[in-house]
Amino acid sequence: MTFNIRQINRPEKDSVMKIVLHAGVKCTDEERLLTTLRSNKDILAQRRVRLRNAFPDLPMFLWCNEDTPFIWGQIIRTLTNLPYPQKIRGDFDLYQDILPADAFARFQQYLETHPSMNVSQLKKVMFAFAERFALPDVMDEVIDAPNWTDTLIEKLTIIYDKDIEAIARIPKTQLLLP
Repeated sequence: MTFNIRQINRPEKDSVMKIVLHAGVKCTDEERLLTTLRSNKDILAQRRVRLRNAFPDLPMFLWCNEDTPFIWGQIIRTLTNLPYPQKIRGDFDLYQDILPADAFARFQQYLETHPSMNVSQLKKVMFAFAERFALPDVMDEVIDAPNWTDTLIEKLTIIYDKDIEAIARIPKTQLLLP
């Protein structure tokens, strides 16, 4: 069984809105929202701890949804116990969705000419291609969050980042990151 979470590592209004909705917090007032989230410290981590306590022997693999295109192959390998660099069909299926066809073809060509890359090098190449060529409409999902200021987004991001750190410390839990 796999549980999927979403990480916010940069202040994006739509991402913060999603995590607040996912956490079940319903507040429209900025201060009330922050107070609610601060009082429910590690709101996502608490849910994962309850799962861990309910199923102590269940392997728990977590990852951040926004990272999925960059770690899809890693997710598949982790869940199936396949080592890297074992080639798998579909390794870059989700990554392909964030690049224009010509950029993805260039990425594949680069991989063919650099077959001995390790995982770290591969991630750097993927991020470089995404930074340069990613489709903006695919990378940014817009969710209207009226009255949310940049300051509020930054505060919520800090709260969420601390929650992700708490999740990473849950015993017998593997947090998959790019």
